Amino acid sequence: MHKNINKIIEGIIFVSSEPVSLDKLCDFFSKDRSTIIDILEEIKNRHINKYSGIELISFSNNFQFITNIEIAEDIKKFLEIKNKTPLSTSAMEVLSIVAYNQSVTKNFVEQVRGVDSSYIINNLVKKELLEEDGRLNLPGRPIIYKTTNHFLKSFSLENLEDLPKIPDKIEIPK
Repeated sequence: MHKNINKIIEGIIFVSSEPVSLDKLCDFFSKDRSTIIDILEEIKNRHINKYSGIELISFSNNFQFITNIEIAEDIKKFLEIKNKTPLSTSAMEVLSIVAYNQSVTKNFVEQVRGVDSSYIINNLVKKELLEEDGRLNLPGRPIIYKTTNHFLKSFSLENLEDLPKIPDKIEIPK
């Protein structure tokens, strides 16, 4: 069971976006502080070598994995490239719908597109191109979304009035 707790603690810290407190680990596993500290030290020692890309740090009885300092610049370069990947056609559709009709709910976007858009909206929020703009006073209190300043900057727009005008009539070639 001791090895299983080690794996679980390591997994918990790895997936947590926030530091994990010693007290919370002790409560969760119903173990005393010294037992959990010993396990944390074992995990920390396993990652202290030149072959590991991550290391376990501790501060104020909180624990978190961070990138090994030796490879931090390489990781930074990779993530910058990854963040600059072009948006999918679906993401551009959602951005257009929100930009031209803001502020809108997810349901509005889905009615216009005809498909579930939850995943795309969540990704656009993570990329800081969309943000929450409150909630409607309706059952379920749906979230209202709008574009961000980062959206304007990304598309070289000074304000939303700089968006291209939508033509009144679109001619479809025969």
